Amino acid sequence: MANDTDAGLASYVYSNNESILAKLEEKLEFGEVQLNGFKYDINLPHGGIKNSGIGVDCSICALDDYLIKKRVTKALK
Repeated sequence: MANDTDAGLASYVYSNNESILAKLEEKLEFGEVQLNGFKYDINLPHGGIKNSGIGVDCSICALDDYLIKKRVTKALK
């Protein structure tokens, strides 16, 4: 039932049963699957699947989409 949606941004599962957690971790069709709590960090990608937007944003993974890299080298005398 959880996957029967057009969206797929995040899902949250709480259980004491490790077998259930492992099964749902594999089966859930969401950009984020959070087990027994939640964690957000700048180093973690944030993005959905299905009709929940495109790409990955709100993390260092997104910086390449917004930055132009330039290398500058200066020879020493």
